[in-house]
Amino acid sequence: MNEKHIILVSEMTKNYGTIRALDGVSLKIDRGIFGIIGPNGAGKTTFLKVLLGLVKLDGGSGEVLGHDIQHDSLKIRQSVGVLHERPSYPSQMTVQAYLSRVERLYNIRGNTERVLSMVNLSDASDRRIKTLSAGMLQRLGVAQSLVGNPELVFLDEPSSNLDVDGRDAVSRMILDIHNETDVSFVIASHILSDIERVCHGVAILREGRVIEAGGVHETVQRYTAKRFRILTSDPKRLITTVRQVSGVLNSQISGANIITIRIDTENISEVETMVRKSAKRLGVQVYAIERADTLEDAFRELVRDEK
Repeated sequence: MNEKHIILVSEMTKNYGTIRALDGVSLKIDRGIFGIIGPNGAGKTTFLKVLLGLVKLDGGSGEVLGHDIQHDSLKIRQSVGVLHERPSYPSQMTVQAYLSRVERLYNIRGNTERVLSMVNLSDASDRRIKTLSAGMLQRLGVAQSLVGNPELVFLDEPSSNLDVDGRDAVSRMILDIHNETDVSFVIASHILSDIERVCHGVAILREGRVIEAGGVHETVQRYTAKRFRILTSDPKRLITTVRQVSGVLNSQISGANIITIRIDTENISEVETMVRKSAKRLGVQVYAIERADTLEDAFRELVRDEK
């Protein structure tokens, strides 16, 4: 295996009856933190399960850490940590007792205290699992994925069902663990802002196909160069006029005070001047016109191109 690549897949297909969950997926994933994003049903969870050998391929091939996914799936599962989307825990056990049991499955000792410290659960080690909050349960899931000293961890929707503070804590924790231990992560999620915050690379899945893959920053720059947001006091009154501005290809109200536009010119200043003049005539305030340059914006542009 190329030392840089931890995952290599080629023409991967998987069918569930008449539904094609994965449709010729080819992908190279480097060491670091990598995101697999897409809407529900895009194939993210199936992709992870195939890599783990939990679901059999219908076509194609792949390697994880140099192990063939069809013939060496046990070696893969022994080398990779996993947090599934809906984990279940023995509710009556304490946090420490549960992680110690996981340790024994890997035939190792002494990792529990270390991983509890890594996920900021040391103070909860004697608590029963049933008493943990949603955020603490997610941190426990990350802890159990690390107990076996993996060099790669799969996280399936690690921020689901968490509030903003909980999501932020999980994101910072993943970054800290990677920076301190060099463990690589592959994160499947539909929460694009979390992926943008923590990932070095990203692959976007839609209907079982990879429609884009590359560095997060490069992907965002490539697909949002001509997308802008108009922050305004009255988008409903302004949008009809905006649609008549030369250089505006399309526009839509995308928030209570936001119009998102796509332009076909390199000179945004001309578009901005005309939008502000039109707004002034209508008595509408324009607070700012700025690049729409998030991963979510790039995703929307990609999906638009795919339609």
